[in-house]
Amino acid sequence: TVYYVVPKENIVRLDGVEQSSAIMAMSLMAISCTSRTLPLLGAIGGHKGIRGSGGKNKVKISGIFIGGLTVQIIALLTDFLLAFFPTPLLIDPVLGTRVHVLRWCEWCPCAAFMTFM
Repeated sequence: TVYYVVPKENIVRLDGVEQSSAIMAMSLMAISCTSRTLPLLGAIGGHKGIRGSGGKNKVKISGIFIGGLTVQIIALLTDFLLAFFPTPLLIDPVLGTRVHVLRWCEWCPCAAFMTFM
């Protein structure tokens, strides 16, 4: 819905340092998400884990872990959109700085969620 609210002339592709920083942030988030989920996938697949009843591997995942992973995935997807797709960009009338609207769409729900985590 953000793309419908922002005027068409303010939807631009990032380039230069802005695009490079989005790609770098996306790469760091991808590494972090991968390093957290690969051991989990191994535990689910039966390589290691907590033994449950009947000798089957039973993996217990906490809600905090799922919440943190959800926040990381949202940040990863936002960085991906900023790096490779046209993004809504507004100019702050007071300071004259560039405001990335997708960042605000990311931060509002993630910050509220992390407050309660």
